[in-house]
Amino acid sequence: MLGCAKFGFPGYMKDKQAFVDDVNKYIEKGLIIKADTIEELAAKLHLPVENLKKTIERQNQNYIDHVDKDFGKEYYRMSPIEKKPYYGCILGGRILGTLDGLRVNGKMEVLDKDYQPINHPFTAGNDSGGFFWGSYPDRVPGLASSHAQTFGRLAGKNAAKN
Repeated sequence: MLGCAKFGFPGYMKDKQAFVDDVNKYIEKGLIIKADTIEELAAKLHLPVENLKKTIERQNQNYIDHVDKDFGKEYYRMSPIEKKPYYGCILGGRILGTLDGLRVNGKMEVLDKDYQPINHPFTAGNDSGGFFWGSYPDRVPGLASSHAQTFGRLAGKNAAKN
């Protein structure tokens, strides 16, 4: 699942059937690929089959371990990949930020695990400071841009002083 890992999230799908209908629509358009085997899915997506198998094995082990060692995804958002049919698609960027992001101080300096500034990196934009923590308000046009511009300017000014 993308997004909130549940149905009914505002702006997403009202229920499971709406999600199934949406997936089927994109299968018909050729944007989502459906396959009965991982090998078939890899071939249809032009992916190296052994790499895809290793990725799935790792994902499934992360699920068993209750820890996403690669991306830090919360366990309740994870699911195993273990039965057919398999679905896949090639995605590009769509949502412009993470809900967590890098820790920063008021100067937009990136902080280490002990909340101390790391020498020289400054950051701004959607992935800094947890600006979208807990929510991504997709009904507020320009919010991401204004946040990036405001804190980008602040980061730039402080970086120039260093």
